[in-house]
Amino acid sequence: MLRLLSVLSLLLILSLSSQAQTKLSGCYSRTYSAAELARHPKMRVAVIQVMLKSLGSNGEGDGEIGGKYRGEKSLSGNVLFCKAKAKSLYCQVEGDGGNFNISEMEGGALIVAGPDGFSFDDEYSVGGEDENIFHVTKMRDAACK
Repeated sequence: MLRLLSVLSLLLILSLSSQAQTKLSGCYSRTYSAAELARHPKMRVAVIQVMLKSLGSNGEGDGEIGGKYRGEKSLSGNVLFCKAKAKSLYCQVEGDGGNFNISEMEGGALIVAGPDGFSFDDEYSVGGEDENIFHVTKMRDAACK
């Protein structure tokens, strides 16, 4: 009987952790206003977008990260590979694009924290004094296309 309760408890925990992992999916974005950029003159990122796909039962999934630097007219983007880690996601940008952690904030927004830098493309690296933490909010998926 004790063994059956242990197995049922484990199944419940796995089910709940799977549900927690898959809720971080969809489009999250932020466009910084001219006033925000003026307050952070070293920040080059004007737009940041993260598109997360649901994680599989193994806690792994993929997605995309995109962004637009000051003065650029179009978004640059790259592929992500993410893995659930405690209460966050650890994501690596394809190639040598760096890595960052994603954590959920109260209200459903996300914190994208890349203290060591990451890249939307192969030219610029995001990171530094004003570019290591970004707050992004949930948007319709079409906003990240």
